[in-house]
Amino acid sequence: TWARFKREFLTKYFPTDERNHKVIEFMELKQGSMYVSEYAAKFEELCRLLLTTTPWRRKRISV
Repeated sequence: TWARFKREFLTKYFPTDERNHKVIEFMELKQGSMYVSEYAAKFEELCRLLLTTTPWRRKRISV
């Protein structure tokens, strides 16, 4: 099935450690000295990557 193929593919070519690193990179992303266009491009890149490779669950976040 597609789900099995996707799981095996991600396990082999995008290991959990790398995915976790990208999640942290996304969560800690700040514009800093980047232009807005650079920041937006990085944000969109990480969003696309994580939305297709990481199972997200709704989480309550308190600030």
